[in-house]
Amino acid sequence: LFISVHCNANAKTSQNGTEVYVMGLNKSEANLQVAMKENNSVLLEDNHSENYDGIDPNSSEAYIAFSLYTNMHLDLSLQMAQNTLNSFNTHVGRNDRGIKQAPFFVLYKTTMPSILIETAFISNYDDETYLMSTAGQNAMAYSIYKAFVEYRNEIDHTNYLPIDMGKSSETQIPETNVNTNSEGIDFKIQFASFKEIIPS
Repeated sequence: LFISVHCNANAKTSQNGTEVYVMGLNKSEANLQVAMKENNSVLLEDNHSENYDGIDPNSSEAYIAFSLYTNMHLDLSLQMAQNTLNSFNTHVGRNDRGIKQAPFFVLYKTTMPSILIETAFISNYDDETYLMSTAGQNAMAYSIYKAFVEYRNEIDHTNYLPIDMGKSSETQIPETNVNTNSEGIDFKIQFASFKEIIPS
């Protein structure tokens, strides 16, 4: 499973909320423009031409190559995307902008179920303030973590229980027994603070 976490931005500062993308050639011109803008960042990478098969992120014609990968792992990607949005709605409560398809380079040829998460708009004052807060960072990270645990249970037919953050504002989560695997081996998860995972 591949998860790419991003912050969104828009010229219209009223745009806000969370959304999750999966690989696809959505017919929406707006989604294509979002993808092209996001994909421009690959030009900053060393050897970007070799890494992305010479595809120019500024050329709309080049995106035809993505059609070969559109349906690979799409069902599982959509499943993880839905889990993530459901978790955001429960633990974050920001505006739900839904699941969308777009040809993002970061999802290109991942050869596994993949999602791209737009956590919130840094161009929107309320969203940016939320993302800059410890509580906002904790809620975002915890939501993604819970979505992953649910996804793993669904795929592996297991019954792992996510660590419960409770209602405490503490960022530290102590070592916790999570579950046992089918062979009875006890797993433990040691979490650093979410602040360390997602720096301010």
